[in-house]
Formats: sequence, C-alpha cells, structure tokens
Amino acid sequence: MKKIFTIVIVLVLCSLISQAQIRYGVQAGLNLSTMTLKQSGLTFDAKMLMGPEVGVFAVIPVTNEIDIQPGIAYSFRGSKYSFMGTDSKISPVYINIPINVLYNFNIAKNKAFVFVGLYLADGISGKVDNGSGNGSQDIKFGSDTSKTMKAFDYGLNFGVGYEFSNFQVALQYNLGLANLAPVTTDNAEMKARNINISLAYLFGNNTNTKSRSKGKRK
Repeated sequence: MKKIFTIVIVLVLCSLISQAQIRYGVQAGLNLSTMTLKQSGLTFDAKMLMGPEVGVFAVIPVTNEIDIQPGIAYSFRGSKYSFMGTDSKISPVYINIPINVLYNFNIAKNKAFVFVGLYLADGISGKVDNGSGNGSQDIKFGSDTSKTMKAFDYGLNFGVGYEFSNFQVALQYNLGLANLAPVTTDNAEMKARNINISLAYLFGNNTNTKSRSKGKRK
C-alpha cells in the first residue's frame, strides 16, 4: 500500500510538472518537536527538543491562486522525557517528504499563503538515551521488542507563510498519525508532533503573483 501510494503521488506530480512553470528553492529551518509516549497505562512527560532541518523543494503552479509544493528534507526531531525523576531523550533523524497545497493571496505587493498537506518520513539514524547513565545509543528501527521505534512516519501539515524578493518564510505544524512504538502490546503509543520555522530562497520569478496583480487592475 505504501509503494502504491508513493507511485500515485509521483505520477500526479510528474503530470503537473510537465504542464507548469516550476520554481525551485532551498530551505533551512528549526524543528521544535515532541514525541508523545504512553505505555502500560503510563503517560511520560514529553518535553520539546530543538533540531535543524534543511532541504529542497519545488513550487508547481496549478492556478493563479493555488500551488503544489513538494520537497525533501533532512530533518532532526525527537523529544525529552521525564518520568519518576529520570530524564531520557530520543532524537531520530528523518528523510522527510512533504507535499503541500498552497493558497496564495497578495499583501503589499508580495505573496502570502496558507497551506495544508501531508508528509512521509523515514528514520535513517539517531540516538536514544534512556537515562540509565550509560550514555547515548544508536536508535534501532524496527517492529519488535529489541527495537527502539518504527522508522516510517506519516502525518498532516498545516501552515502559513510569506514570500518577498524570492525569500519565503513559513511556520507550520506537523501532526504525526503513525504509531511509532516498535510493538503495540501494553497499549504502547508513540506519536510525533512538530513545529517548524523555516527560511527559504526561491530561484525564478513568481509569475502567479504577477498574473493575479494584472487581473485585479483590469
């Protein structure tokens, strides 16, 4: 099912790309993430962990007001925990693939936008410190009791942004829907939550904004 879903997305994007004037961008940002954790009826106090995110993306115009913005990013996420006086931390690193739909409107000759979308993420590395005093260990991704967490995550994106002079700033919230606990016995549940603040640079002119401005003057 995951492969079929990915293939459908790629085919749709390829169809749009073949008909559109695309712009490309590079972005860097800051993640403020938590990973909620419940097990055996206990809820661990999840605290925010900061980490960087860097990536590239494309802006594909669909109409004068609507763009599709797919991307790929190297993303550091995770969480700190406090339970019965013991502090621990998990900090996975993901390859993150967001696909957002933007609605654009003009503000002071520049472009503002709101967006919704989804993301797919695959854990590739990371560290975990269980608070035992033995230091950090590599995260083991998988779906059995010997593993730390599942690698595949997916969820929804919601955000707002503003574009000026080929720069784009955005604030978004990522709501993880996958249960990342390696096993779900004892009602174990781990889900990702993330706030991202980013700054991007776009190559090429925003022809959509120009078209909307001309349309309004008529």
